[in-house]
Amino acid sequence: MRDAGDRDDWRFAPLDSTRGAPDFSRLAPAWIATAQYDPLSDEGDAYAEKLRAARNPVTLVRYPGMIHEFFKMGCYVPEVANAHADATAALHAAFVEA
Repeated sequence: MRDAGDRDDWRFAPLDSTRGAPDFSRLAPAWIATAQYDPLSDEGDAYAEKLRAARNPVTLVRYPGMIHEFFKMGCYVPEVANAHADATAALHAAFVEA
Protein backbone atom coordinates (compact mmCIF):
# COMPACT_ATOMS: atom_id res chain seq x y z
CA MET A 1 0.00 0.00 0.00
CA ARG A 2 1.43 3.35 -1.02
CA ASP A 3 -0.77 5.48 1.22
CA ALA A 4 -4.08 5.40 3.11
CA GLY A 5 -5.96 6.45 -0.03
CA ASP A 6 -5.19 3.07 -1.59
CA ARG A 7 -7.75 1.51 0.77
CA ASP A 8 -10.49 3.19 -1.26
CA ASP A 9 -9.36 1.44 -4.45
CA TRP A 10 -11.62 -1.53 -5.32
CA ARG A 11 -8.53 -3.70 -5.91
CA PHE A 12 -7.66 -3.45 -2.21
CA ALA A 13 -10.74 -5.55 -1.36
CA PRO A 14 -12.48 -6.72 -4.54
CA LEU A 15 -15.26 -8.48 -2.62
CA ASP A 16 -16.29 -5.26 -0.87
CA SER A 17 -19.15 -3.99 -3.02
CA THR A 18 -19.05 -0.54 -1.37
CA ARG A 19 -15.77 0.25 -3.09
CA GLY A 20 -17.33 0.49 -6.53
CA ALA A 21 -15.73 -2.56 -8.06
CA PRO A 22 -16.09 -2.61 -11.83
CA ASP A 23 -17.53 -5.36 -13.96
CA PHE A 24 -15.68 -8.60 -13.24
CA SER A 25 -16.24 -10.11 -16.67
CA ARG A 26 -13.50 -10.55 -19.26
CA LEU A 27 -10.65 -10.72 -16.75
CA ALA A 28 -7.50 -12.75 -17.17
CA PRO A 29 -7.53 -16.36 -15.96
CA ALA A 30 -7.07 -16.58 -12.20
CA TRP A 31 -5.13 -19.10 -10.14
CA ILE A 32 -6.06 -18.80 -6.47
CA ALA A 33 -4.25 -20.69 -3.72
CA THR A 34 -5.70 -21.05 -0.24
CA ALA A 35 -4.52 -22.90 2.84
CA GLN A 36 -6.54 -25.36 4.88
CA TYR A 37 -5.84 -23.54 8.14
CA ASP A 38 -6.13 -19.96 6.92
CA PRO A 39 -8.88 -17.75 8.37
CA LEU A 40 -9.00 -16.00 4.99
CA SER A 41 -9.56 -19.13 2.89
CA ASP A 42 -13.32 -18.49 2.74
CA GLU A 43 -12.57 -15.13 1.12
CA GLY A 44 -10.47 -16.91 -1.50
CA ASP A 45 -13.42 -19.22 -2.19
CA ALA A 46 -15.81 -16.25 -2.44
CA TYR A 47 -13.49 -14.39 -4.81
CA ALA A 48 -13.16 -17.46 -7.03
CA GLU A 49 -16.94 -17.79 -7.10
CA LYS A 50 -17.37 -14.13 -7.99
CA LEU A 51 -14.94 -14.52 -10.88
CA ARG A 52 -16.67 -17.71 -12.05
CA ALA A 53 -20.06 -16.03 -11.89
CA ALA A 54 -18.67 -13.41 -14.28
CA ARG A 55 -17.56 -16.29 -16.56
CA ASN A 56 -13.84 -15.96 -15.94
CA PRO A 57 -11.58 -19.00 -15.97
CA VAL A 58 -10.57 -19.79 -12.38
CA THR A 59 -8.45 -22.45 -10.77
CA LEU A 60 -8.87 -22.63 -7.00
CA VAL A 61 -6.53 -24.88 -5.03
CA ARG A 62 -6.70 -25.46 -1.28
CA TYR A 63 -3.46 -26.86 0.13
CA PRO A 64 -4.10 -29.32 2.96
CA GLY A 65 -2.27 -28.83 6.23
CA MET A 66 -1.05 -25.37 5.26
CA ILE A 67 -1.46 -22.09 7.17
CA HIS A 68 -1.74 -18.45 6.11
CA GLU A 69 1.37 -17.27 4.24
CA PHE A 70 2.55 -20.85 3.66
CA PHE A 71 3.62 -19.92 0.14
CA LYS A 72 6.64 -18.02 1.53
CA MET A 73 7.78 -20.93 3.72
CA GLY A 74 9.40 -23.08 1.05
CA CYS A 75 12.72 -23.19 2.90
CA TYR A 76 11.00 -24.71 5.94
CA VAL A 77 8.02 -26.66 4.63
CA PRO A 78 8.83 -29.12 1.82
CA GLU A 79 5.18 -29.40 0.73
CA VAL A 80 5.26 -25.76 -0.41
CA ALA A 81 7.20 -26.93 -3.47
CA ASN A 82 3.90 -28.33 -4.80
CA ALA A 83 2.27 -24.90 -4.59
CA HIS A 84 5.28 -23.28 -6.26
CA ALA A 85 5.11 -25.82 -9.07
CA ASP A 86 1.37 -25.23 -9.49
CA ALA A 87 1.87 -21.46 -9.63
CA THR A 88 4.66 -21.86 -12.16
CA ALA A 89 2.46 -24.07 -14.33
CA ALA A 90 -0.38 -21.53 -14.17
CA LEU A 91 1.91 -18.69 -15.20
CA HIS A 92 3.40 -20.79 -17.98
CA ALA A 93 -0.08 -21.59 -19.29
CA ALA A 94 -1.11 -17.92 -19.14
CA PHE A 95 1.96 -16.41 -20.76
CA VAL A 96 3.71 -19.05 -22.83
CA GLU A 97 0.93 -21.26 -24.04
CA ALA A 98 -1.57 -18.45 -24.66
